[in-house]
Amino acid sequence: MEEQATDTTRFRRVVYERPLEADKVDPGLSLEQLGERRAKISRLISEIAESFDSIRGQLESDRALEDPEWARRATGAQRYFSRQLQDHQRALGNLNRRAAQLGGGGKQADRKLFIRHARKILPPETYNAIWAKVEAELSGAERAA
Repeated sequence: MEEQATDTTRFRRVVYERPLEADKVDPGLSLEQLGERRAKISRLISEIAESFDSIRGQLESDRALEDPEWARRATGAQRYFSRQLQDHQRALGNLNRRAAQLGGGGKQADRKLFIRHARKILPPETYNAIWAKVEAELSGAERAA
């Protein structure tokens, strides 16, 4: 009895290089190194998104209707770029969260850093008095101030 060859090309899964930060950010990276990685991944996201949009535009053309085999391959490529885009966006989010933890993530990180230093420097009664005013204002007790 002859063995039948099975066509595995249709089910082939394309493997691409995922950014390491998609799963976990190296805790040893400095704020500067995080910024460099964020910039690199942002550039890659732009390139991937451009390819994804190009394929989407091609799939909306008449060729997709005329050539179903080409449309199948283009749809596969679109899925490939979609997965890549998701991984890179996840990596960028992880890097942004890590940068915020280190104090380089915008206004929220600036506020947290200020609060941390105020807690260390101010006497406890002054620190607590400031927090009491903040809580009162947030609850609406001091709207006229």
